[in-house]
Amino acid sequence: VAEIFEPKSIKTIQPKFGLREYQKQCCVDLEEFNQQGRERVLLHLPTGAGKTRTAINYACEYLRNNPEKFVVWLADTTELCDQALQAFEQGWKYLGDRELSRFAMYGNREFSLDGIYEGFAILGLQKFRSLTNKEDIQRILPSFKERVGLIIFDEAHKALAPSYRLLTELLMERSSGNVDKPYLVGLSATPGRSLTDDDENNKLSELFYNNKVSMRVRGYSSPIEYL
Repeated sequence: VAEIFEPKSIKTIQPKFGLREYQKQCCVDLEEFNQQGRERVLLHLPTGAGKTRTAINYACEYLRNNPEKFVVWLADTTELCDQALQAFEQGWKYLGDRELSRFAMYGNREFSLDGIYEGFAILGLQKFRSLTNKEDIQRILPSFKERVGLIIFDEAHKALAPSYRLLTELLMERSSGNVDKPYLVGLSATPGRSLTDDDENNKLSELFYNNKVSMRVRGYSSPIEYL
């Protein structure tokens, strides 16, 4: 016997990959910078404030609005790559609007850049660096880069290392002046490795053109007080 469906008059539906108000505001601010053509911005959220979830939500929004584009997530460690991979797989199930591939290039995972047109690609910095020296990668990298619309750099202070900064600039450069540069979003829990490291803070700020998005919570004097 089929079960009779009797809906309630009022029911609260819980989101499966929702955001807090300050995280939603960060996504709005990120998109405003993008629409203004800023090219680079640092998303600064304290530890525990949900940098990855916020960035994944923004990445999903970007992919919905930009078919046939790639989002590239750069991270230094397997742990961070795994975290981003799992978050995207979970997030896209609830936020996505079509079937989409995700690609992993870190640890023992590898994929060909040839013949792929859109998706979410997680690139381990060390793995990607080693592959860029290979001749076949040099041949197909330009066509892949021109499909990259958004680059998210986890633990953005590591982009200050010369080799990693070179990789970032490599992904951002364009062979044709008619192709828009990708939007670079750095993720950071603190402006630099430490709040007292003014020299590194200044260099990080300069790398992201002094553009920063951070949490704002009404009724609290600072994000730390709120958290």
